[in-house]
Amino acid sequence: MIRELTRDDLPCLHELHARGTSPSAGQIELGKRVYGELFPKLCLDHPWATGRFPSLISEDRSGKPEGVLSVMNRDFALGNERIDAAVSCELFVDPSSRSSLCGVQLLKQFLNGEQDLSLADVANDKTRHIWTRLGGRALPVYGLTWMAVLEPCRFATALTLKNSTLRKCTQPVARAFDHVARRLISCETENDTSNLTDEPLTREHMAELADELMEHHSLRPLYGDAGANWLWNRLNFIAPGAGPSRQTLVRDSSGTPIGWYVYQWKPGGAARVSQVTARRNSEAKVVAHLLHSLRQSGVPGAIGRVQPELLQTLQDVGCLFRRRSRHVLIHSKRRDVLDAFDSGSAFLSMLDGEGAVQIWNNPLAALRQVESSDVQIEKATV
Repeated sequence: MIRELTRDDLPCLHELHARGTSPSAGQIELGKRVYGELFPKLCLDHPWATGRFPSLISEDRSGKPEGVLSVMNRDFALGNERIDAAVSCELFVDPSSRSSLCGVQLLKQFLNGEQDLSLADVANDKTRHIWTRLGGRALPVYGLTWMAVLEPCRFATALTLKNSTLRKCTQPVARAFDHVARRLISCETENDTSNLTDEPLTREHMAELADELMEHHSLRPLYGDAGANWLWNRLNFIAPGAGPSRQTLVRDSSGTPIGWYVYQWKPGGAARVSQVTARRNSEAKVVAHLLHSLRQSGVPGAIGRVQPELLQTLQDVGCLFRRRSRHVLIHSKRRDVLDAFDSGSAFLSMLDGEGAVQIWNNPLAALRQVESSDVQIEKATV
């Protein structure tokens, strides 16, 4: 039987997630905290929550949980119409129940829901095969990864050497080779950034400017004050282990905001770009500013997921492209929603789907943030 997941089910989720493994005492305790404290903040108590598109739990005939599909709903705009999107966040099934097709049934019930758009954009191969057999589709262009190579040798070591000490030891040699290599393999831009100004992007900027900067997209996410605040608290957890988030708002010579970019970075690594937002016809300027800023900060290169409106700009500056190991999947009964993605005019960044709801990306830091925010709320209500 498949039913709506309730708060009473939270205590059993960590045990279900760990079935078939041999977790240590520390891992068991972490699992309890993740599903008891972090999971509700991400899937139950977020600003877009309405209760219309709940997470799902499957039980066997004895009432024992055998599978869970967590769901988060988001608000999008299709032209001037607000539509409902439901994001499939996390699917896990008791290994002993896989022969019963529990996971397939959970996804089938989810896709048969009343939402205008179903989305899973950090999906593995198995989920893709199930999703497409149930009438959904994969989006190959949205699923590509772009790589801006600024310092080829240092960028290569950042991607291949996971040991920070070893990576640090190779830096002098890599810098020497980069002097020659970047003439052959390096992203360059002809756009002059001298007439552009920048400032730190704030959550207030995100709330106030998102609709204006994204209005030329036929399908776009809606943030609002509460949504922007919620997303702001998740910016450090989009790419696991990638370092703290950095956010920049870009203005033209008249002071008009033309876009922003958000990325995570730590010294010795590559920047992981989670969102680039640009006013129509300002894409090249915003990307040029991003690359210039990265060079100035000593970042060897950047990686991001393709947003179709940026594809030509990224090609023009010499970015490399490769297939991701994760897929962007959609399902909709509405032709106009599907057309928005088919034409590439739908705005979809890592902040607008599953990317912001990955509970196992740096969970200890995320739990500390939850504790801090709960303390602030408690003080404000005293």
